[in-house]
Amino acid sequence: MQGVSSLSGEGDGAAGASWLVLAAGSRVPGDSVDLLEQAFPAGRVHCVSSLADCLREAGTGAFDALILEPGEPALEVLARLAGELPCLFLQPCYDGSEARRALELGAQDCLGMEGLDAPRLRRCLEHALGRHARERLASMHAEGRDTASGLADRAALNANMDRSIGLADRSASMLGLLVVDVGAVDDIAGSGDLREVQGVLRGIGRRLVESTRRTDLVARMGGGQFAVLLHEIDGDFAASRVAEEILAALEKPLEVDGREHWLGTSIGIALFPRDGQRVETLLSRAGAAGERARHRGRGGYAFHSEAVNAKVRKRVTLEGQLRRAMQRGGLRLAYQPKVSAELGTITGAEALLRWSDPELGDVPPVEFIPVAEETGLIVPLGAWVIREATAQLARWKAAGFHGLRMMVNVSARQIERDDLRETLVSALWESDLDPRDLVLEVTESALLENESRAIESLGELARMGLGIALDDFGTGYSSLSFLKRFPLEWVKIDRSFVQDLAFDPDDAAIVTAILSIARQLDLRVIAEGVETAAQRDFLVRHGCDEIQGFLISPAVSPEAFEAQLRESESGHPFAA
Repeated sequence: MQGVSSLSGEGDGAAGASWLVLAAGSRVPGDSVDLLEQAFPAGRVHCVSSLADCLREAGTGAFDALILEPGEPALEVLARLAGELPCLFLQPCYDGSEARRALELGAQDCLGMEGLDAPRLRRCLEHALGRHARERLASMHAEGRDTASGLADRAALNANMDRSIGLADRSASMLGLLVVDVGAVDDIAGSGDLREVQGVLRGIGRRLVESTRRTDLVARMGGGQFAVLLHEIDGDFAASRVAEEILAALEKPLEVDGREHWLGTSIGIALFPRDGQRVETLLSRAGAAGERARHRGRGGYAFHSEAVNAKVRKRVTLEGQLRRAMQRGGLRLAYQPKVSAELGTITGAEALLRWSDPELGDVPPVEFIPVAEETGLIVPLGAWVIREATAQLARWKAAGFHGLRMMVNVSARQIERDDLRETLVSALWESDLDPRDLVLEVTESALLENESRAIESLGELARMGLGIALDDFGTGYSSLSFLKRFPLEWVKIDRSFVQDLAFDPDDAAIVTAILSIARQLDLRVIAEGVETAAQRDFLVRHGCDEIQGFLISPAVSPEAFEAQLRESESGHPFAA
């Protein structure tokens, strides 16, 4: 590690930022400074080796972010400075326990140096800067505080919204504005008891803060009207979830000096940039949406756009029916065979979730899986799929069908949770299966959502013996180094490349390249969406291992799949 490394240059934002690196007792190879200089050629990097030097330099205000390499000094610095500077914690190889400790102390992100390149480091640091700015923004009420409620006041809300709009515009992210109207406040104020009014306002403020994230801003606009500014949200459904949490929190009576007060709440919602790009416009449109919600009766919310209201109502209805289906056994698994591309014999199955509703009929996965993801239902739903699929594989084995492997899809939320391993171990034990019998399918987007956590979690599962398959390869943003960083056994070629394979030279070139790279990296390849003999013949010629698709069979019931197994074992190949 060099003592001090500086580069001068013009730039704005992160491009010309100044980075302070603490490398006290580091176990990391001395290349973090080199990576920083590659990532930000117009920036300035300053490296120190002691806790005292780091605290002194950080206190000068000359640095935009702090890069910490492992060790006790780094954790001490985090404890003292994480609220003042955005901090990125680097490790030689990702260590989950140490990373969690760093995140608890306030680090914006934790990365393993193994396989880290300059572009990824740049993305992570830019994200850390933006996140830190939003956190500081949400906690800063310097423009004014409402003394009655203890929240930010209208001036603070306007100033914070103005800054937040600028940040969101630069990062192409969305903001949500919720105007919360509590009808009981004006009635209580009419009693003339100022102490009681203040007690109610402070109680409402506490419940609003508890219903939102630390990075969001809660303010009182006046009277019984409050505002909640949501930073970096995914869209309408995410905003509606916050509105529902607030309504649930304010539905319960509030007790002040021994008296219960029923609040009567309605909420109007507007989103930046869709519903407006100025503070006044967003406030006006969220207020108008709140008027519509009040006219429908207290205890509800509305968006500025009626089309959005209809869409969100449909999603909320779908969520409720999905919950009922999970409770009442309205879900089932279908199994699509995967076969040897060359021999046509069945080698396993992919378990696919299906939902038939008495009112809605057959609901496509493309409609209900996103709802499950956004609401968190995907976690219990995914656990049920794992248990059901392993139990079915055990039944086929008991019937005399051996050598099959079951593939199940796992989501980003499941990968991030500590109990995924416990779920898998329990399901395998109950079914008396070997871990090698099960293959977990993950998408590129799921792995990229929290890459370091995914590497840790999937690495542990791969060491147990489970297979890991990368689904939809080539449709996301991964690089070839992606294939090396994760403990993959399989790569699945997406159906979009297979569809025109026989006559589109570009798709043919992409598939040929994937097969070639997979062979060199000792990965096996499955092609999905195979519907014609021409597609199958191309894949066989170029060394594809296995295929799935309507040429073989759609996903079928367990009984129909068992009949296919008997046909396959009787010497009738499916891909012939």
